[in-house]
Amino acid sequence: MYFCSGFQLNLAITEDLRLYYYRGIQNWEHTNGYLQDTCLTAQDNYKALLDYFKIKH
Repeated sequence: MYFCSGFQLNLAITEDLRLYYYRGIQNWEHTNGYLQDTCLTAQDNYKALLDYFKIKH
């Protein structure tokens, strides 16, 4: 999770990752790394947006 100027930024699961997120929740007991990878991908996408708009993080 990213922190920006002392406050926490929310993680946004976008439409293109929604099904992967649901699958990760369903399979948490068997393959918990799948959900983590999906969240990290969403985090990378969010960071790219911050960088694009030159927002410090």
